[in-house]
Amino acid sequence: MKAGNGQYLSTQDAAVETRETHLSVSAASGPTSAGAVSPQARKKSAYDESGDRRMGHNMKIKKRTVLIVIGIVVLVCIVAGRILSPSQADDAAGYVMPGNVTRDFSGTDVWKYYLYFYENKFQGYPWVVKISYSIFVVALIFCLCTGIYMLRFFYRQERNKSIQREFAEKYEDKVEQIVAGPSEISTAQIAEMIDLKGRKLNDTELHVWILQIIHIAMRHKGYTMQVNIQRLIVYIGAERYMLRTLANGKSGSKIHVVQAIRLLHLPMPESIMARLINDRNLALRYAARLYHALASHDEPYMFLNADYLNSDFVRWDYLEFDNLLNECKAQGKDMPSFMPIIYSVKSNNVQALLIEMVGKYGSDEECRALFDFFDSDDELIKRAAYRAMGLHRFLPAEKVMMAHFPTEHEVVRRTILHAISRIHSGQAEGFLKKVYGMTASYHTRRTILKALRGYSDLGMQYFYELQAKAAPQEMPIFWHVEDPIINREI
Repeated sequence: MKAGNGQYLSTQDAAVETRETHLSVSAASGPTSAGAVSPQARKKSAYDESGDRRMGHNMKIKKRTVLIVIGIVVLVCIVAGRILSPSQADDAAGYVMPGNVTRDFSGTDVWKYYLYFYENKFQGYPWVVKISYSIFVVALIFCLCTGIYMLRFFYRQERNKSIQREFAEKYEDKVEQIVAGPSEISTAQIAEMIDLKGRKLNDTELHVWILQIIHIAMRHKGYTMQVNIQRLIVYIGAERYMLRTLANGKSGSKIHVVQAIRLLHLPMPESIMARLINDRNLALRYAARLYHALASHDEPYMFLNADYLNSDFVRWDYLEFDNLLNECKAQGKDMPSFMPIIYSVKSNNVQALLIEMVGKYGSDEECRALFDFFDSDDELIKRAAYRAMGLHRFLPAEKVMMAHFPTEHEVVRRTILHAISRIHSGQAEGFLKKVYGMTASYHTRRTILKALRGYSDLGMQYFYELQAKAAPQEMPIFWHVEDPIINREI
C-alpha cells in the first residue's frame, strides 16, 4: 500500500485499525499466487482470449432481461389475440355503444369507446382496422415501457445528484483532509470527522462516495495518504460493498470496482483476483489483469502477452495500458520487455501502439531494435517507429532517419521531421534547411519551418534566410509559423 511519501506499506501497516476488513493481502504483495497459472491451464480456459470483445460481453445473458422480454411478448400476444380473434357480439350500432344513440367523446368517453371496440374485437370492421388497432396498442405498450424506463433513469440521476450535493456540502472538505492530509489519521479520528451518526450508507450512496473519493485522490495524485484512504473505505462500509460486488455483482459493476481498487491502490483478496483474471468477460479480465500488473511484484507483467494484446486492443485499452505503465514507473518497477510481444502480435494496429510504448518506456537497446521497422511496408508501423525515436529522444536514430527522409512520401516525412525536432541534438539545422527545397508539399515545408524557428539561433537565422528568398505564394507559410495563435503558443 502506497504511503504519502511514495513508499508501500507492509501488510501489518495497512491493516492498522481495520479489524473489520476481510482483505488479507496488501497492494504491496499483490495477487501473486493468482499469477501462478500454468500456460496449459490458460490454454484450456473456457473462453478464448483472442475472441471477439462483444461476444465476451454477451456470453452471459441476464435472467431479468429475458423475463422482461418474455413478459412483453406475452402481453402483446394477449392483446393481439383479444383484438384479432372472432367475436359473437352484434355491432350493428357501429361505433355507438348499446343503449346510446350519440357519443360526445369527452373526458373518459373516448376510453370507453376504445374499450368497447377492444372487448368486442372490432366485430364488423375489416381486417385492416383490426391490424391497425393492434399496431396502435403495441406502440402504446412500447411507449409506456419507454416512459417507465425514462422515469426510472431520471429518478436515479436526481438521486445521485442529491447524494453528490449532500457529500459536497457536508463531507467533501473533511474527506479531502483525510485523503490528502500530511499525516496518518486513526479510525476513531475519521469517525469523529465524518460523523455519520450511526447511519449506514446504502449501495447507491457508497457508489457515489467511492467516485468522489477517487476524484479527490486524483486531484492530489502523488500526495495522498493511502493508509488513510483504506481506513476511510473501511469506516464507511465501502470495503464490504466492494467485496460483495466482486463476489456476486454484475460484470459491469465488477469492472467499476476493480478500477476503483486500482486507482485507490487498495488491496484485494488473492482468491477473488485469481477468479477475475480468468473471467470469461473480456473487459473484466482486462481490468483485473491491469490491477495484477500494478499490485504484483513477483511477476507483474505475466498476463501482458500477445493473447492479451489481441486485435480487440483498442485506443481506450492503450490509454489504460499507458496509465498502468506510468503507475509502475512511479513505483520504481522495471518496464516489461516489449520486443518479444511486438514480434508475436498479429495486429498491425496493436504493433504500432506497442512500438510507441517502446519510445516512452523502453530501453536504448529496444529503441535500436526498432530501426528494422524503418523499412516496413506498413506505413502505420513505419510512422510508429519514427515517433518512438522522438518520444525516447534517441540521438543515434537522428542520422538514420535523415538517411531515410528522401525515400519517404510526405506524411512519413513529416513524422520524421517531428521526431528530429523532438530529439533536438543541436546539429540538424543544416539538414532542415537542405530538405526545405526537396518537397513540393506546403504542409511539409511548414513543418520544416516550424522546426527551424524553434530549434536554435542558427535555425532562426536559416528561417529568415528562407523567408527572404521565398516566392510571394510561399509567404503565408511563414506567416502561419510566426503566428502565435495558429501555433498555439498563447
